[in-house]
Amino acid sequence: MTGFGRGTLTRPQGQLTITVRSVNSRYLDLKIKGTDFPPELDGKIRELVTRELHRGSVMVIAEVQQNGAQQSLKFNRERYEALESILLGIQREYGRHLDMGQLVSMNDLFMVTGVDEFSSEEIQKTLSQAIREVVRMRLVEGRSMSRDIQEVLSKVKERLTSIESNMETINQEIIGKHRQRIKALIEDYTVDDGRIEQELALLLDKMDIREEVVRCASHIEQFLALLNQEGPVGKQMNFLLQEMGREINTIGSKAGSTEIINTVIDLKSDIEKIREQVQNIL
Repeated sequence: MTGFGRGTLTRPQGQLTITVRSVNSRYLDLKIKGTDFPPELDGKIRELVTRELHRGSVMVIAEVQQNGAQQSLKFNRERYEALESILLGIQREYGRHLDMGQLVSMNDLFMVTGVDEFSSEEIQKTLSQAIREVVRMRLVEGRSMSRDIQEVLSKVKERLTSIESNMETINQEIIGKHRQRIKALIEDYTVDDGRIEQELALLLDKMDIREEVVRCASHIEQFLALLNQEGPVGKQMNFLLQEMGREINTIGSKAGSTEIINTVIDLKSDIEKIREQVQNIL
């Protein structure tokens, strides 16, 4: 789900601003821009974002404004000299010249100054402030999504009820048509009526979709319960949608009427709408 948050911390030496943006993604893809954090702090930042946001394409941007001036760049001489030494060694040993510009980026040779004016605890606290805003936006979007899903599921339940209520009448009409066709085909032969009725009963049993309707309704109730459950439920929802789709496909394959087949097509469309929404749920 999408979200945006900003945390700020003002001190006499300047102001720290951390912005967090999150858009939909199946996995967590975290990028940190705007400043260079020490490795230990960078690890803590990534751990905090992972623990709180779980999933999404997340961009963390940290900016420092010092005494009215924006943060500045500082040339990382030690890193440059180390890289230069390695490249010269490769050239001497292997006779190949490698262009440093093709191997490193600006971030490898320049450091953004200013963030070192703030402690690790202050930076993490400011980041947490931004993350809380992202979570709040996600919750608002999640509630809206939940209402949309419940509306679609309500339609699914109505369609299943319609199928179940009309199933007996439709099946009897189909059996009646089969009975007439059979009698027309065997009018010149002597066939036991009991045997015909037995075969028609077997056909009716194969067309029975009550079990599929009941199971699908059960999956819907489980899905609705997950909407009110805290914690990651996306995988469970995906599983239930697969099971609903399987039952609906079976109903379609057993259906002997155009009316039920058309309803099944509508049901598949409903399930696909929910599936698209669930892709954004943790």
